[in-house]
Amino acid sequence: YYYSYYLPCLLEMSNYKEAEKVVVRQMRRYPNMQRFAVDLGYVYEREGNAAKARKQYEHCISECPASAQALRELSMAFLNYRQFDHAIACYEKIRSISGDPSANAMELVMLYKQNGKYEKAMQELMLWANDHTSFPDIEEVETELNTWLADDEDHQKKDLIGKNLVQYANKYPDHIGYAHLMLWFSLQENDYPSALQQAVAIDQRFQG
Repeated sequence: YYYSYYLPCLLEMSNYKEAEKVVVRQMRRYPNMQRFAVDLGYVYEREGNAAKARKQYEHCISECPASAQALRELSMAFLNYRQFDHAIACYEKIRSISGDPSANAMELVMLYKQNGKYEKAMQELMLWANDHTSFPDIEEVETELNTWLADDEDHQKKDLIGKNLVQYANKYPDHIGYAHLMLWFSLQENDYPSALQQAVAIDQRFQG
């Protein structure tokens, strides 16, 4: 409990030597808790030793037990310090272990979005939609995309969404989820003739 307050105090006082000792002591006491190894990397980062910090962060991932629970815990520890790329690497490792190419897709959507990588976030969203075709699931995708459009003054996100939806809908014409997303996008654009064509095509292709 006190550690969570003590370590930031040491870092604010630039007492990096003592901070390192405190973190290492916690690592020895609780070897199965992933957060402390990440804290050590952050001490190096605050000290100005970027190379040593990066090496420690990478060590955290390589030495983390090959279990989804441990890797999720490690990802959360990275997020505490806005280490998005390393948090993403944790979920990619979970995906590799599980053998599921769309595992943790929604978590990766959020991480890529926070990191400003909307192209990657869109790809993960389409992966998730590929396996979740019920109407409530597709509505969840639409809600997520609506948050992108709410903050899109230069229309870059809108263009990105449109490009990807066309690509996936054309590539997978028998996928009802992508068809519904195309209909939704036409409505966002107030393009009612296109929306009507989409709705008729969905009705014909999927029988009601």
